[in-house]
Amino acid sequence: MGGMLILQFLILTFVVSGVIIFFLHRFLISSTQGAVNRLNTETEGARAKQADLNQKIKEANEELEKRKKEAEELVKKMMEDAEEAAKGERSKVIEKSRKEAEEIITKAHRTRDAVREEIEKELSIKLVGQASEILKAVLGDRSSGAFSDRLIDEFLEKLKDVDPSQISDMVKVVDVVTVSEMSADNRTKIEKLIKDKLNREITFNYQNDPKITGGALLKFGSLVLDGSLHNAIAEKTVELKEDLEKG
Repeated sequence: MGGMLILQFLILTFVVSGVIIFFLHRFLISSTQGAVNRLNTETEGARAKQADLNQKIKEANEELEKRKKEAEELVKKMMEDAEEAAKGERSKVIEKSRKEAEEIITKAHRTRDAVREEIEKELSIKLVGQASEILKAVLGDRSSGAFSDRLIDEFLEKLKDVDPSQISDMVKVVDVVTVSEMSADNRTKIEKLIKDKLNREITFNYQNDPKITGGALLKFGSLVLDGSLHNAIAEKTVELKEDLEKG
């Protein structure tokens, strides 16, 4: 009886142990499989992350190469632009220098022309003065006779247009100046003309002065009516000089 109990206990213990071992084995197998599954899942996840990371690294490298290429092209473009700008600036400097040089040359030519014109003007003025002196000297020797009488006749014609109111009533004597002795005929003409204009008696004082070159000169006190050749030449000389100075 006691042996049966022990045997039953042993069998029961064996069955219970088998059940426990069975369930324990299944639990272990289940836990291991779960762990393996989890490990596989995490591995797949890690691989996916690694692949994603590799893709991102690849994309980053490609972007880097792209940016690097763009940077190189930009640097090249900037260098080309800078070189072109430098060429443009050099062209501007050269063009500016050329224009300045042309302006300097033009100013030099103008200055030279102005100096030449001024010298020519001065020479012309001097020549006019010298010509006047030569003309006076030449005509001074030839102003007697018919030539001098003709100048006096022309002067008498101009006297007809003189306003007698210019001559003061205080004037009683008129000086008549000629190069040489005036002819009686001319004296008569001039005395009649002046007396008719003044409508009063007046004394005539005849004088000779070779300096007047030709013609006649009348002095009514401070009033001088100059019909001399010397005065005509002088007036024409002044007129020519003024024209030259204006020109």
